[in-house]
Amino acid sequence: MRAATILATFLATLLLLVAPFPSQAGSLPLSDWIRWPQFRSVAISPDGKYLAVVTSLKDNHQRYQLVILPTDSVVNKHPKVTAQYSLTDRKLFSGVFWANDERVVTATATNVGGFERPFLTGKLFAVNVDGGQQKMLMGYGKNAAFLGVLSRLRKNPRAILVYGTRSHRATKPIAFWLDVYTGDMHRVAQSPMGNGGLMADHNGDVRIAWGYNSKTGWPGLYYRDADSMDWQDKTSLIGKADAAAALATGGPIMFGPDNESVYFRTWADNAARTMGLYSYDLNTGKKRLLYDNPAVDLGGVIESFDRKSLVGVEVYPGEPEILALKPKSARIQLLAALKQALPNSQVNITSWTRDGSEAIVYTWGDKVSPAYYLYSSRPKPRLTFLFHEVPWIKNRNLSRMKPIQFKTRDGLTVHGYLTIPHGVEKPENMPMVVYVHGGPHGIRVHWGYSPGGFDSTATEILADNGYAVLSLNYRGSGGYGFKFLSAGFRHWGDTMQNDLADGVKWAIEQGYADPEQVCIFGASYGGYAALMNSERFPDLYQCAVGYSGCYDLVLHETRTSDTARFAAGRLYLATVLGTNEKQLKAFSPAYNADKLEIPVLLLHGGRDERCPVDGYDHMVDAIEENGTPLKTLFYNNEGHGFYEPEHRIEAWKEMLAFFAKYIGPGATASTAGD
Repeated sequence: MRAATILATFLATLLLLVAPFPSQAGSLPLSDWIRWPQFRSVAISPDGKYLAVVTSLKDNHQRYQLVILPTDSVVNKHPKVTAQYSLTDRKLFSGVFWANDERVVTATATNVGGFERPFLTGKLFAVNVDGGQQKMLMGYGKNAAFLGVLSRLRKNPRAILVYGTRSHRATKPIAFWLDVYTGDMHRVAQSPMGNGGLMADHNGDVRIAWGYNSKTGWPGLYYRDADSMDWQDKTSLIGKADAAAALATGGPIMFGPDNESVYFRTWADNAARTMGLYSYDLNTGKKRLLYDNPAVDLGGVIESFDRKSLVGVEVYPGEPEILALKPKSARIQLLAALKQALPNSQVNITSWTRDGSEAIVYTWGDKVSPAYYLYSSRPKPRLTFLFHEVPWIKNRNLSRMKPIQFKTRDGLTVHGYLTIPHGVEKPENMPMVVYVHGGPHGIRVHWGYSPGGFDSTATEILADNGYAVLSLNYRGSGGYGFKFLSAGFRHWGDTMQNDLADGVKWAIEQGYADPEQVCIFGASYGGYAALMNSERFPDLYQCAVGYSGCYDLVLHETRTSDTARFAAGRLYLATVLGTNEKQLKAFSPAYNADKLEIPVLLLHGGRDERCPVDGYDHMVDAIEENGTPLKTLFYNNEGHGFYEPEHRIEAWKEMLAFFAKYIGPGATASTAGD
């Protein structure tokens, strides 16, 4: 069916079961903002008959369960659970994968702090759609630890291809053939490199491996023919042994339709050296550019419904954009139809049936509470609302994010977002919090609301309490090419700080911010920058908040930080910080506290391994010696960012009270925990 016909039919028959949220101001308690999402993932079975949903338990929103429902029962508004699988602790399901039409596999993950993404525990479970044959298939102490799924095996629906390791000490991933009913498994291949991954072609042959050298930290990429056991070094596809390779965020994506080419991302040869999409012919050795953008990196990629080719890309210049590589593909046509049907939302297709006739659609935006829908093309196109990811957060609770850009003092263009509190039509002379993202390199702030993400949650809480929020992708951030990324190397304490200050001055000059009502706040590197920027530009701010910040770079560069315990981490630190102790001290807030002239709030965990507590102690001692007003919140048993809900609520109560004291009025006290 032609795209225009699909679109017209789809729009004419669109069925939305929930009316849009009314647009009105409303303030939420902190407990609602920091709650884990009620729904974390939804996947439709290959035949379309069932939905596998990861959802929180009613009596404990920190615990998750896997439930399976017949698709038609959801469409008919009478959901029926045929299977339920719960965990006994607070670990969560990291997602679900349909091994075949009747069996789901799911891995578990855990958190050690409030900022890092959950990491896999190594356990893999399976359950049938009727709840039968529940079994742990993989795990330490059983056979091997699970790291990821490589592919289904078309000729054997009982088995899938996975990769993992035999022990905690093993670093080189192994590919296994795994029976999803019995747990029987055998080794198929092993990577020549540690700390990486493997990739199979469309026939299930493992032919790509990548990772990091355990001694030097340099990345590597290897390939082998389907009928060979010998790995060939293809690291040149990533880049030569330089800083660009050391901080590579690219690598292989998937095999092409013929299994003789590979899609991969790497730094393009344009002026900004942005991340581009390439195809590499394994027979001829020719590399072909498929897409690059002169200003921003390649974001995501869009697969065809048969999962054999790439049909589109995503880029994030301000708001996300989808660009078609193959405009006539069914998935691109459906995305275009969905975008027109839901004009105020961003749309992603996250799961689909074997024939592409049914799919799970995820919608989101800056003023759109994320939701899941079911798309079906038979007997006629229809979109059925399933549920909101965080049902207690309505559109009216979310604040508008305005993409912005400005020129720094040295002529660099910096992008970011100004978040405007809901209910404010024309932002003028507002109290403003400068939010500094962590990382710092390779990380960036994005447009839109993402439940559970620290950047997004922090921004929404501040805006919900009456503050404009300035979030900048300062030099060194990801998303804008290697030239922009590397401009921050070894400049943590000078030009990266200039960008933040120039952004504040821009917001004041534009009339958005009251110059007498500006504070700065950040977590991890952002906590470092909040203190460093306050020391360098004391006249810009009325207060500063550092959350789990790294305040002593001399300590951070040594093995006291978990980043420095591994070769790749040490290479990273040597690349972005250097080893010159004089410069590290000059760029460390703890060594420059005599320049602080504003009140400071510090929050930290005693088990923080990314920014160890020694650096926090040094910062506290230095501030107290300087005599600057200081308030602290410290929990012995917390890691890098607070994890326990009551601790996070207390942290936000302290921060909001702190901001209200120094840049109020304009903020209303939250009713969290009431």
